[in-house]
Amino acid sequence: MNELTRIGFKPLDALHVVCAVLLQCKYFLTVDKGILKKTMRYSEIIITNPVGYIIDLED
Repeated sequence: MNELTRIGFKPLDALHVVCAVLLQCKYFLTVDKGILKKTMRYSEIIITNPVGYIIDLED
């Protein structure tokens, strides 16, 4: 969680992402622009919006 807060995630957002990682989720879906802007800096999980998820499924 500390890694995520260091790269700019708010503490509760970081907690949600870490929970998804610990549950071994492949995707973390959100429409939060603040989280989506930081997706390139965290590679443990694919963070995307619902539309990006659907596009990934179609590939």
